[in-house]
Amino acid sequence: MSYTKEHVTQARVLIVGAGIGGLTLAALLEKAGIEYIVFERAKAVVPLGSALSIGANVMPVFEQLGILDEVLKNAKPFGFSTGYNEQREATRVLDYTPAKTIGGYLPHIISRPILYDILLRLVPTHKILMSKKILSLVQNKDGVLIRCSDNTTFHGDILVGADGASSGVRQSLYKNLIKKGELPRSDNAPLPFNSVCLVGQTRPLDPEEFPHFKDWHTWFETIVGENKPYAVSAQVSRLLMPIILCSFLRLPQLLLEVSQVVLEGFKV
Repeated sequence: MSYTKEHVTQARVLIVGAGIGGLTLAALLEKAGIEYIVFERAKAVVPLGSALSIGANVMPVFEQLGILDEVLKNAKPFGFSTGYNEQREATRVLDYTPAKTIGGYLPHIISRPILYDILLRLVPTHKILMSKKILSLVQNKDGVLIRCSDNTTFHGDILVGADGASSGVRQSLYKNLIKKGELPRSDNAPLPFNSVCLVGQTRPLDPEEFPHFKDWHTWFETIVGENKPYAVSAQVSRLLMPIILCSFLRLPQLLLEVSQVVLEGFKV
């Protein structure tokens, strides 16, 4: 889509957070010719994470950005996931294939660092300011003013908080709303963290020993502990197998044990 001058807003957008969400918005604004700047508290961009699931509803965004083919080239679809008990007996199968009929695409699994790099290349480096931790914000009829930990300030018309669960933007906004008595009680409650998720990734595996890598789709398997406070999931995509352990207790020593069990289950 092309944009003429009268279609483009003159607003300046401040985006806090250079994660997947922040970069996606920045790339869309860049394409639309809208002024923006991204603020990231880290000193350098370090792509983190393992596998990321993307649904059919996201694909049109990638298409608009001109990166859909590259994303699909580096991703692998999954049409179903299977749940097992500890005896490796299937107890449930979730079918995702209707998503293709509804949205045109199956869900896909992609490496988060790869997707991050694709998005990062769409945003000019000078529009991402590093080491910018947001301490406070002030908004009025003229826009919004943010103050960073290095005592710099920036003014914009729209402020977008894309800085995660412990968002500094949200905390500053909530402080102002609390002073005015306008913050809903439900929003003032602490985040309900009741589990721990540990994510690991295997070394490259031999597809001859693990033939599931040759399949057209990603294998998404989950083993649920019986009367135990944890479950383990494995996503088999390309030559790596991300292992995810969800636990209601802090049991990191279980990760190695359950990983071995899952790997044995995928052998011939």
